[in-house]
Amino acid sequence: MILYNGNIRTFASDHSTCEALACAGSRIVATGNSDDMRRLAGPDTEMIDLRGRTAIPGLTDTHVHLSEKGTAEMELVDCRDFYVDVSSVADILQRLANAAASAPKGSWIVAHGSPMQDFRINDRRFPDKHDLDRAVPDHPVSISFGAHITIGNTLALAAAKITRDTPDPAGGHIRHDPQTGEPPANCTSALS
Repeated sequence: MILYNGNIRTFASDHSTCEALACAGSRIVATGNSDDMRRLAGPDTEMIDLRGRTAIPGLTDTHVHLSEKGTAEMELVDCRDFYVDVSSVADILQRLANAAASAPKGSWIVAHGSPMQDFRINDRRFPDKHDLDRAVPDHPVSISFGAHITIGNTLALAAAKITRDTPDPAGGHIRHDPQTGEPPANCTSALS
């Protein structure tokens, strides 16, 4: 197989690219310009014209986390305990409040924490809808803790039209307050 007429990231050095590459079986055997790579083609070679598009080496993330977070990483409020100084629910709420202070009223505040962070922070729990409502009352807030737990405040739940009558999503579960039946904002997958 030959990919040509593209912008192919080689990762051989920082920001290195080439225009074309040739593969034999599952291995890249040559990189270079399109004309040189096309000359390597045999009668059974699959030729793919990238038409200027970008190709990257095969990154396999069978759990889909890369595609979910990859493009939005820079836009999220970082509340992950592994990467920033977060050791309590109060720390998470402060980071969200700080982001809201510089955002137009009513705009979304979207954040991410770390999977299983509730086991590591001092409170031994995730923030809930009521925590988020107190910290950020004028913005819809959504914070995910890995791919399996998403917590929203009242405004986020309203925007998503999640009520006490909303059925669980396929493969997931919406937790409801046992007294009121209202969703306290934890939406989890069946695997969490």
